[in-house]
Amino acid sequence: MPLPTFLPVLAATGLLVPGLLTPPPQSSLTLTLEHAETANALDVATLTCNPDEGTHPTPGLACAELAKAGGDVRKVGDTEIACTDHIESPKKATARGHWQGRPVNEEVFFGNPCEFATRAGHLFRINGE
Repeated sequence: MPLPTFLPVLAATGLLVPGLLTPPPQSSLTLTLEHAETANALDVATLTCNPDEGTHPTPGLACAELAKAGGDVRKVGDTEIACTDHIESPKKATARGHWQGRPVNEEVFFGNPCEFATRAGHLFRINGE
């Protein structure tokens, strides 16, 4: 039986669930931001690209930034601005999930507010900072 003819049969028997044949998003991340010294989570957000959505406050900007970086969360933001090595209020950001089908499991450390302001980009600005 050809597949198009077979689909109504599957639907009638309850074996075809809407969305079952739809693949999961190829670019979907869970982002976490926490104080590095205390491991206290500041915030968690989800980000899905194409379509750009999730609980992230600016998914369109974050997805565009991530696309420009080739999916490398370590390359978002501005890495050209110099910050001091002074450690003050360090933060740890994590990104877990998939980018265009590739697994992502990365941690990025920001040693001070300058590093966070310049290198977190839109991707890790998930709590209004």
